[in-house]
Amino acid sequence: GLLVLGRGLGLRLVLAKFLQLFSDRNRFGDHLVFCLNASDEERLLLEALLDEGCPVSSLPTVITNETPTKERAALFRKGGVYIVTSRILIVDLLNRVVDPKAVHGFLVHDAHRVNDASTEAFILRIFRQHNTSGFINGFSDDPEALSRGFSKMENTLKALHLRRVFLWPRFRVE
Repeated sequence: GLLVLGRGLGLRLVLAKFLQLFSDRNRFGDHLVFCLNASDEERLLLEALLDEGCPVSSLPTVITNETPTKERAALFRKGGVYIVTSRILIVDLLNRVVDPKAVHGFLVHDAHRVNDASTEAFILRIFRQHNTSGFINGFSDDPEALSRGFSKMENTLKALHLRRVFLWPRFRVE
């Protein structure tokens, strides 16, 4: 589903908890999970994980343009959680460096930025064409962006291949 938080309610911490959850190899084994749209936030996310007591050995791996293709292929084959840019991942999907059937799921940060023409939507479309059992979770702390324009929320859900929306307003106790 798509989680829409009120601004300032700790989206970074929620996403960090999801990254920590899927980084637990005892629980999820060698599943391959990608985090999209978090390249600007990667340092802050890793710091949040360390603050929460996540061991350094189970932190998500950050993939940059400096990581060679062969090294990325080897990393993807062994599974884990990766923070990767959309540009790198789409190239790897199209060149079959990563098999969409082997991907367990996606965590999409700033999901309100995803639209039909975005690279993230193309990645998720390829993923859904080859893998119907994997998950996609979207995260946003900009509810205003999802309410502007004609059916923005519906278009975002369609681009993310999601059906459910979870709204966490400021007054929600949990």
